[in-house]
Parts: sequence; C-alpha cells; structure tokens
Amino acid sequence: MIASGFEFQDALIASPYAAVEGYPILLSGQDRLHGDTEEALDDLGVQESIVVGNPSEIGNEVLAELPVEEPVRVNNPNHYSNAVEVARYFDSPGQEMYIATGEVFADAISGGVLAAQEETGIMLVGDTVPSEISDYLLEEEIVNVKLFGGEAAISDDVAKDLADILD
Repeated sequence: MIASGFEFQDALIASPYAAVEGYPILLSGQDRLHGDTEEALDDLGVQESIVVGNPSEIGNEVLAELPVEEPVRVNNPNHYSNAVEVARYFDSPGQEMYIATGEVFADAISGGVLAAQEETGIMLVGDTVPSEISDYLLEEEIVNVKLFGGEAAISDDVAKDLADILD
C-alpha cells in the first residue's frame, strides 16, 4: 500500500487492513516516490499496488512510477470519507468499528493494532461526526463503536452523536 508521507490520516485508516492482509504501507511524496520507497518496492517484489489517497496528496506521477501496470487508487475527497472508501474496498466485516480523531495521530496509530486484531477498521471524526461516517455506520448496520482517546480527542457531544446513530 502507498500513502502520503505528509498527511497521516490515510496511512492510519489503511493500517488495520494492511496488517490483516500482510501488506506493508510505504510512504510517498505528492509528485514522486522517495528512493527508499522505490527500493522497498523492488526488494519486496511488489506485484500489486493500492494507493490510498487522492491525487492532491499522491499525484498520478507517483502511480506511473509504481512497478505494476494498473495500481488501484482508493480515495475520496477528504480523509473522513476516505475511511469509508477504504473500509468498503476491504469489505470490512462485522458489526463493530473503531473511531478516532482525524485531527492528531496518536490514538489512531496505537489503536490500529487492536482494530487489525479485531479484523475491522478505524473511522475518523472531528468536532462532529461527518455525514459520510454516520451514513456508513447505518448502511453497514454497525451496532457497536469503540472510541480511541479521551474527551480531549473525541468530545462527549461526538460520543453522544455516535451513540444516537447506533440507536
């Protein structure tokens, strides 16, 4: 998997799925692959590439540098809706989902291991629950969400809104 080395959100939302599938996450610049990433792709003998992020974060020039003919791009206009797109791409199973703030990375990075162990994903929220997230939770009939971080990361109002969505 390839994600932006400058925006942390897409790498974090992809991390549980990458762990389950045994895929490494390699980081890229906006308009070129870093030498270390190119070397890792060669060393790993990569046969398939999944690029997580939109063209403003990982440009089409990067896709052309990947060692596969047709890399897959999984993206939506923002990180919140991209969390949904990644979950759909990997057909996230179950009725449980983890939630982390999309503003800082600490909770999502530490929680990604647990999400992978539970074979589910991480959705991101901010000061509100983005409509893309609430729609996904309803469409997929998610019955339980677990929050990463305390009130400083996910406010009581957002936690209440999530509970209301699940009711």
